[in-house]
Amino acid sequence: MIRPLGFPPTLKLRRIEIKHPQHPVGQKSTARPIMRPRQGGCLTPFLGGALLSLDASVGPILGEIPFSVKIRLFVAKFRLWNTMDRYMETVFLTTPSAELRVLDLGSTRQIFVNGLAVHGGKKQKVLQTVETKLSVPTLEFLIKLKGDWWLDEIERRAVFDYIQKRQKTLIERYEPVAGKRILDIGSGAGSSAFAMIDAGAEFVQGVEPSADLVELANQRAENEKLSDRVSFLHVKDTTKLPFEKEKFDVVTFNAVLEHIDPKLRAPILREAYRCLKKGGLLVVTESPNKAFPYDGHTTLLPLIPWLPFNWATSLASRYSRNSPRGLTKDQYIAEGIVGVTYWQIKKALPLAKCLNLIGGDADWKADLHKSSGVTRFTLRVSEKICRYFNAPLASFFPVLDLVFKKP
Repeated sequence: MIRPLGFPPTLKLRRIEIKHPQHPVGQKSTARPIMRPRQGGCLTPFLGGALLSLDASVGPILGEIPFSVKIRLFVAKFRLWNTMDRYMETVFLTTPSAELRVLDLGSTRQIFVNGLAVHGGKKQKVLQTVETKLSVPTLEFLIKLKGDWWLDEIERRAVFDYIQKRQKTLIERYEPVAGKRILDIGSGAGSSAFAMIDAGAEFVQGVEPSADLVELANQRAENEKLSDRVSFLHVKDTTKLPFEKEKFDVVTFNAVLEHIDPKLRAPILREAYRCLKKGGLLVVTESPNKAFPYDGHTTLLPLIPWLPFNWATSLASRYSRNSPRGLTKDQYIAEGIVGVTYWQIKKALPLAKCLNLIGGDADWKADLHKSSGVTRFTLRVSEKICRYFNAPLASFFPVLDLVFKKP
């Protein structure tokens, strides 16, 4: 759960400078427990509950407070945490751009962030506390693998609008998620699989070619006591899945296809389709559309999707505004510079029926983004034009959100 900062209204504020000379920002991830006796053990739940209550009560009004005052509140809360050290065990974790103060509340951890982290898709100063069920060792491993993207990974799990809303509402246009057995291809650190569990899936099987990410995802499942409902398997070659045919009700590719070598996409799609039951759904979400003339995923540059691969990587190496410059061609493929199109997926799965052709994408997208009436009307007109050419609305949009049914 992501909470805004709160503070006691009667707390006196004064300008102070926060320094951590023994823990400079930029070091490798380390944990340093504060070895203080747990004095007044009976006060520990009270102080923890009081801090969470302050966050919930005062936090909502912070949006109306000037930024300079927010900084002072940030400092005030930092001082409050210092006073709580005598009652609770605190651990420091260091990320590439921030120091995290992790307070153990028993079943959950409260993280106080001092520095920068990727939040809302952008690296920025974070003025909030984060509540998580992840253990300190799991947080350490998450920071080791994700660096400044650690908060983004937690938000993908905690914030309904990040992953779950898109996937759940898209699938449930055709079938309920509840009770389904789902295969999640390229499950990464597990957030998309957990989103499907939250949506009501009976069981989710994640497969991922990175052994480290599989270990992290399984640790997260254990921390959240979900190991009986979600599992992650290391499969180095996803063109050969270790499952019998027609085993799963739904197969998901969430923001995955663009990170796969284009030559391997069709074999992987066909292998996933083999594992899908008759009448089951194959779902592709949040993959950048190569048919759209702007790369809003990897380089944030125009025309990159339409240029020859060598030209695109050459320009990315010099002018990329998102992924690092100077990468190799293979690294840019892994970053997702080569998008995918509706027609490429349809060619790989010629027998599959694209349910988006039935219609309804316009209203779904308008509801998803809370669009105005004018935008909704424009989307409906665009969808009718696309259907005239036997193509779904998503086939001309920046991001693909597609559902295919196995007859």
